[in-house]
Amino acid sequence: LGDDRGQSVEVADDFRASGLTHLLVVSGQNVAFVLALAGPGLRRTGLRTRFAVGVAVLVFFGLLTRWEPSVLRAVSMAAIALLADTLGRPVSGVRLLALAVTGLLLVDPLVASSVGFRLSVGACAGIALLAAPLTRALPGPRPLASALGVTLAAQLGVAPVLVPTFGTLPVVAIPANLLALPAAGPLSVWAMAAGLPAGAAGGTVARAVHVPTDLLLGWVAGVARVAATAPLGQLGAPHLLGLAAAVVVGVGLRRRALAAVAVVGVLVVASVPVVRPGALDGRPVSPGARVWRGGGATLMVVDGARSPAALLSGLRAAAVRRLDAVVVARPGRGAAGVVEPALHRYGPPLVLAPPGSPIPRATVPEVGTLVRVGSLTLRVVRAGPRRLDVEVSTVPAPPHR
Repeated sequence: LGDDRGQSVEVADDFRASGLTHLLVVSGQNVAFVLALAGPGLRRTGLRTRFAVGVAVLVFFGLLTRWEPSVLRAVSMAAIALLADTLGRPVSGVRLLALAVTGLLLVDPLVASSVGFRLSVGACAGIALLAAPLTRALPGPRPLASALGVTLAAQLGVAPVLVPTFGTLPVVAIPANLLALPAAGPLSVWAMAAGLPAGAAGGTVARAVHVPTDLLLGWVAGVARVAATAPLGQLGAPHLLGLAAAVVVGVGLRRRALAAVAVVGVLVVASVPVVRPGALDGRPVSPGARVWRGGGATLMVVDGARSPAALLSGLRAAAVRRLDAVVVARPGRGAAGVVEPALHRYGPPLVLAPPGSPIPRATVPEVGTLVRVGSLTLRVVRAGPRRLDVEVSTVPAPPHR
């Protein structure tokens, strides 16, 4: 139903970093499951009644999910498909998508400003146009080639939206989707089917009924967590152009070996900045947070940051693998809520904060305190009850003797 109030910041960031965010939002798959559940009842009615009841089910589902842009696209396509089935006029997937998008834009042109809508349309267009030729061109067992072809097609479809909007596309998205998607479908089906009896029975019965749910959910979340930490880099516009050229060579010219070498080369180039990150000198990673890196150590100073999600995203974009020291310049519960997810994920051994700060494991330093991490030196210049000011400098490495 798209209720994400129980998601932690870390979980949402894991799915975002691994290219699995689509599993956390309502999309066409959810609409298909709802129609599948209503299918046995719909098949017992006439064509016109089936169409009317099917549209009513879609409208009710849209109301429950607050008409999110991706739901609008999926519901519109499903309604047009029901109409085509009622009239006995089969419609291709590309035509369904074109009619749905055109109708939605005529009704509400502002829906085009929604990133979720554009991503949903891009993924559908990629699958409709590229999944079949990619599957035919890929070697190996057909089930694996089909899954990889659909995943690649969807990623290529969303790339023109993701890269201009967010700057990059995670390399790990393709293997992460291949590992997570086989469990995502059964998870949704079983969880919805088991939810009603589990809710009615409660207690031990509910826990037993939802054992498969826990196992499938643990697998999907585990894939996202591991994939988010994989040092595979990000694909920018130049990398995507290289991959597009490889696809043209492999599919259009049927040079699979050359295309495979080109793809591997592009992925290696994209991963170099993560495997061997460069030095940072006070780089802003989010509003109110800066990072220094040198001598194999990383230090972060947080002063007024307000969004834990933006902080985690910025650290990932800066290829931060761990934090050796964190300075929280201002106390307060707001600061604790912003910094805690980063502390939990990157586990710095040293956290400095002003007196009275609710930051866990924080040390209150004195004025003049010097801290050396790698080739970085941190000096405390003020340590009042409301603020902690520090200076960070790069210390040159001592000469070899």
